[in-house]
Amino acid sequence: MLENSQSFNNIRILTLGESGVGKTTLILNYINPDIKNNNLEKKNPTIGVDYQKKLITLDNTNINVEIWDTAGQEKFKNITRQYYNGANGVILVFDISDKQSFEKINLWIKDLSDRIDLNNICLILIGNKTDLDDKREISVEEAQNFAEENNFDYYEICAIKNIGIMEMMEFFIKKCNDKMQQNDNESFSIINKNMNNYSNSNCC
Repeated sequence: MLENSQSFNNIRILTLGESGVGKTTLILNYINPDIKNNNLEKKNPTIGVDYQKKLITLDNTNINVEIWDTAGQEKFKNITRQYYNGANGVILVFDISDKQSFEKINLWIKDLSDRIDLNNICLILIGNKTDLDDKREISVEEAQNFAEENNFDYYEICAIKNIGIMEMMEFFIKKCNDKMQQNDNESFSIINKNMNNYSNSNCC
């Protein structure tokens, strides 16, 4: 148990993707790995935005992870967009047995890039529902190529059976934490440079 007096790095992660691809199941199984599958199967689609949080220790760093569960339906897009700013990472989820859910990933990326600078955050592509491999409509190679073209990583998981989720989340949270530190260092360097320029310009 982590003490309340300890300081934490705060990481906010969004999940984006079409309705029914398994975003909520992914989140709930990460937050509580002991949750019963039959409860997850009865979960209704997310309305608007919901979130879960988890306190973890990664590489001797205490991290407060907030994972925001967004609705995939078009009618909730304006609500979802309000949470783009402030995100440190975005998990893009599609269903490997639903080609349309994969094709819509491009639209989610464009929607993000129209509103925030993607260079400041981490993104990862997730192919869910590997238990439906016999109904697969998107090959591993196609998804990997798409991820490489967009400069982010690709993982496949089975959210309903909690296969691959913990490994993926640990990898992604570490990447987000490293990116945050990089951004902080760059901001500190810019501030220092500006202060030095100001001092020199006011020198006698």
